[in-house]
Amino acid sequence: MDALVLHVRSELYAVATPYRRAVATTALAASVAERTYRVTDALPDLHPVSQEWRGHLDRVWAWLAGDASQHRPLSLAVADHLRSPLHHADGQDGPDDADRPQVTAALAAVLSVLHPAVERVEDALRALHEAVDVSHDQEHGPQREAEVDALVRAVTAAAAALRRALAHGDDVPPGLLTDLRG
Repeated sequence: MDALVLHVRSELYAVATPYRRAVATTALAASVAERTYRVTDALPDLHPVSQEWRGHLDRVWAWLAGDASQHRPLSLAVADHLRSPLHHADGQDGPDDADRPQVTAALAAVLSVLHPAVERVEDALRALHEAVDVSHDQEHGPQREAEVDALVRAVTAAAAALRRALAHGDDVPPGLLTDLRG
């Protein structure tokens, strides 16, 4: 995990301008969040909060595709979250819906639209790692390792593709957005 975070950081910081880096950060955070949802979709008990944040993640993709009108609903989603009982400092004693890995990853992607920072991708990567652990009941067997290896390759390739694409323009090409979303 640490090696992946370092690699992703280096790819994102290799993006030439702050604006392009912000776009790359949001696109990669959204891609990691999509992967997190794919891992958790196989698990039982998808909570309404998870479904709500998947909708917000859809808005991130629309924003990345050029729909600037998504900025306000994403801002309101974060504001609502910050005012809700789900935003708490009670640890394991508080409501558990908001600390599900897919919600954490989607929140990282949404926050990246509002305040882009490489750390948002790191938050999404940690959530993805947690989702894999949960999906394998914390067992570190060969199946889990194969899944982690495949995710590391996919995220590494996505980060490199974003760096290359944004070396030539300010927007992520539509075909790459489709690939990133899976």
